[in-house]
Amino acid sequence: PTLRKKVLAADVLVLALPIWNGQPSSVASRVFERLNAMLSETDDQGRTPLYGKAAGLAVVGNEDGSYHVAGIAYQVLSDMGCTIPPSAMVTWHGATGGEAGDYKDLPEVPQTVQGTLVSLSSNLLGCVRALQATPYPGVPAS
Repeated sequence: PTLRKKVLAADVLVLALPIWNGQPSSVASRVFERLNAMLSETDDQGRTPLYGKAAGLAVVGNEDGSYHVAGIAYQVLSDMGCTIPPSAMVTWHGATGGEAGDYKDLPEVPQTVQGTLVSLSSNLLGCVRALQATPYPGVPAS
């Protein structure tokens, strides 16, 4: 309930998801399931509580699979009413088998990741500003 209140109060939602064997983690799956519970909560225009929020992703792991995980997450977020701007994901994955170590143990953020973080942040900000200026109309309940 505490996390739900924070999510509902936010204008931007960024999910940080680990990759496990190229798949979303079990924790990520539970987050998707809890978000799915909001589908039955709609206002008089048929909008879910997340309708019109901007959403992005941070996907991290020691193997590839970030685009697969992003596809699943983007579908959940879109179904929930979130808007996903261009370049809405930052990702990092070490070598298969973990030879590169964990992201949290890197001595510095790689430049490619830094650049992607700037794009993600800028596009999320632009998206939320556009949504605040011109919200989606929704569809009146029939």
